[in-house]
Amino acid sequence: MGGRAPGAGGRHRRRRHARRARPRGRRHRPHRHRQRLRRRPRRSRGSPARVRLPAPPRGARGQGLVGQRPEETDVREHPARHRGDGGRVLVNGHRDGQLYFNAFVQATPGHHYAGTWALPSVREHRYNDPKTWRQLGATLEKAKFDGVFVADTIGLLGTFRGNHDYQIEHAVEFPHTDAIIVATLIGATTEDLGIFFTSSMIQNHPFEFARLASAVDQMTNGRAGWNAVTSALSSSYRNVGWDDVPSREERYARVDEFMGVCYKAWEGSWSDTSVLFEVESGRYADPSQVRRIDHSGHYYTSAGPHASEPTPQRTPLMATAGGSAFAVDMAARHAEMMLSAPRNPAEARDMRKALDQKLIEYGRSPEDAVLFQNMHFVVGSTHEEAERKAAEIAEYIDPIGGLLMSGGIANLDLGMWDVDERFKVTDAPAAFQAHFGPRIAAIGSPETITIRELTGFGTPKVGFAGTPEEIADELTVWRDHGIGGVNLGDYAFHGMYEDFVDHVVPVLQERGLMQREYTPGTVRQKFFGQGDLLPSSHRAASHRWWDATSPA
Repeated sequence: MGGRAPGAGGRHRRRRHARRARPRGRRHRPHRHRQRLRRRPRRSRGSPARVRLPAPPRGARGQGLVGQRPEETDVREHPARHRGDGGRVLVNGHRDGQLYFNAFVQATPGHHYAGTWALPSVREHRYNDPKTWRQLGATLEKAKFDGVFVADTIGLLGTFRGNHDYQIEHAVEFPHTDAIIVATLIGATTEDLGIFFTSSMIQNHPFEFARLASAVDQMTNGRAGWNAVTSALSSSYRNVGWDDVPSREERYARVDEFMGVCYKAWEGSWSDTSVLFEVESGRYADPSQVRRIDHSGHYYTSAGPHASEPTPQRTPLMATAGGSAFAVDMAARHAEMMLSAPRNPAEARDMRKALDQKLIEYGRSPEDAVLFQNMHFVVGSTHEEAERKAAEIAEYIDPIGGLLMSGGIANLDLGMWDVDERFKVTDAPAAFQAHFGPRIAAIGSPETITIRELTGFGTPKVGFAGTPEEIADELTVWRDHGIGGVNLGDYAFHGMYEDFVDHVVPVLQERGLMQREYTPGTVRQKFFGQGDLLPSSHRAASHRWWDATSPA
């Protein structure tokens, strides 16, 4: 796995891909790729802001993620990442007070809440109807959402009462359609929306996945983003030939190498002037500027060269998910978006601080990664109406399905209780207490509980029912505690997004919490305003053609 680029922090100026044919007779000068250029400083005016990044308090989420005492760090402000309007992006990752907004979906009958596929507003939007996804793309782009984030899995959840019958019978995250196909469909019907898809390291060999991701980036004009996951479901691993789920340490080691192979393909296999497109001479590419990657690692081997010519971003916008120490470390090494679900704003603040410190340890800036919070909202013209709508939705939510979703993700079979049977929390298995401890604490740490109470509406996810103004107030609090973006989940696909777009978005835009217009460019340029390519501080940059062929 490649480390940081030599001189991480800005030795090389970002370069755009050469797309014009050179005039005939013009000699190629490969040494020009190897010139070491001084990168322009990010700050264009004023003096650096000095920000102290404290470690999380003892006992808070993120404790133990920071391996050294924090030091004063220069965090340089730079022009607004999204619009060039003179604003500045601060260390918590949002753009001049604005938040990023993604729709968080999955091509399955019931994603976030089991049973809601039967809601009247959902029945007309079938997950396997292409029109559904085209309509969603149009709705989101009308509202100037930053992206659509398509989740995925390749297996069944853990067993319930010894089998998978309940999951299949009640459509609890099953069946499901491939995220890359759905994301590309949305991308084909939109112009500016970021197209983010989930794909696990066990679904493809990294060579083939790099080719798939390049195709998405090419066909969307540079709007592709990849959520890199390891998978944790036993059935997913068994589906593709494994005996069972490997240890967490092995999973993270594997995905680290997997991503390294992809970086070699995307960043280092084709130079910026590899594509000639010389019609008269019949030369499409210069073979001296296309090379093998020749990766031979602990888990993967790949010869190359990469099967795709350079795409607008080369490497798609990188995302990772989770809230554990491993997840934060992985995000700091690779991610530009970290997807997580802190239970409250205080935990979000602690996670942001832990991520910032890890980013600095890996030679990156806190500005290089945005922390996204998964959230769900029920919108009403009054608070009472919103609560009434939430109660109506709750009638459709399947508590057994919710339990299956919650326990199944951790491969726990929790079928020993009936839905309304009250039991002592301390009598539950240790694995149950460890997995559901945060949720039990969130509802007041009762001595006894029922499955219905544990999996009721609003408990499994961070959510809020209220007026557009109340929702904007809530989002402001989360923003002020370090959240830079929102992954907006769908309790009732796809009517929930229409409610949010029609009623909440105007309030957010009026308050400056959400963008009003798109700007041209790739999704990375839209997010960070620093060009199409990854910054030189990202470890993928060490595989770039001009880096790899130059002396260290």
